[in-house]
Amino acid sequence: MHCSRLVTKVSGFEDSLSLSHSLPSPFRIVVNVSGAPVLWRVGEDGFQRSSLVEGTIMWFQQASDGLVVPDHSLPLGHNYFLSVLRVGTPSGSEVTLRLNLTVKASSCVEPGSRFSDPQCSGKGKCITQPSVSTFFCECENGYSGIFCEEFDACHLKPCQNYAICSDLRQGDEGRNFTCICPPGFEGGLCQLQVDHCLSQPCRNGATCSSSLAGPRCYCPEGYQGSMCEQRVDPCASSPCHNNGSCFPQGPGLGFGCSCAAGFTGPTCAQLVDFCALNPCAHGICRSVGTSFRCLCVPGEPFCVCVRASVC
Repeated sequence: MHCSRLVTKVSGFEDSLSLSHSLPSPFRIVVNVSGAPVLWRVGEDGFQRSSLVEGTIMWFQQASDGLVVPDHSLPLGHNYFLSVLRVGTPSGSEVTLRLNLTVKASSCVEPGSRFSDPQCSGKGKCITQPSVSTFFCECENGYSGIFCEEFDACHLKPCQNYAICSDLRQGDEGRNFTCICPPGFEGGLCQLQVDHCLSQPCRNGATCSSSLAGPRCYCPEGYQGSMCEQRVDPCASSPCHNNGSCFPQGPGLGFGCSCAAGFTGPTCAQLVDFCALNPCAHGICRSVGTSFRCLCVPGEPFCVCVRASVC
């Protein structure tokens, strides 16, 4: 219910009121007037032109606290009225009252409530807006629901680590809620970080580290993959040269090479030095490809030539 107090001493004064009013309750205007005030119901056009043509007369009801327009005379929607009032004495100032009263249904009291029950469960204000067709509850901080009947247990933001709080509707002062945890967190309030290493996901002796994204495995030498499940092939890069054959050897990335004739070294990258054992008696040894030649000194009686040697 809205009340408006009109006080003026200027002759010929015109006042316009545009109010919203909720049902069911009578509407009162408190004015300092004399005589029996008359109220004319008019259409929107008559209201805009302040014309009583095609208007119908209505009578205010006198009450100790003002002039009353009973609720049965106020259907839902816009109600336009005109009235001429004299303020104070019969010779007082004349006031033309233009009253645009929009009647709206109220959604501020639960169905079945007693007349003495407070609006919005006593936890909010019953308000309206020009663009809204009803009166509705604007709840106090911490309460929700059509009638502010539900305590919002998520009001104090109990969930941690950016979790989503979901209030469990219980009515009154119920304070139960659930927290929907983001990935990587657990616990009633999502206060605990998930330990992804408890299930021992890393294999082959790898070291596990837990983070919000999940487990991370640090692989020992010779293993690879997200869980260190794959053995690295040390021969995949063809480390043996000159047609040598590669084979895994020992732990980790160890390998060995079986060299072709004429080559030696860990990766068969070196030619065999056939002259290292001095195969030429009293001659000069020269390595030639995968073999050698002996060059005999002219006149040397003990020159021994072997393996395609030239004397």
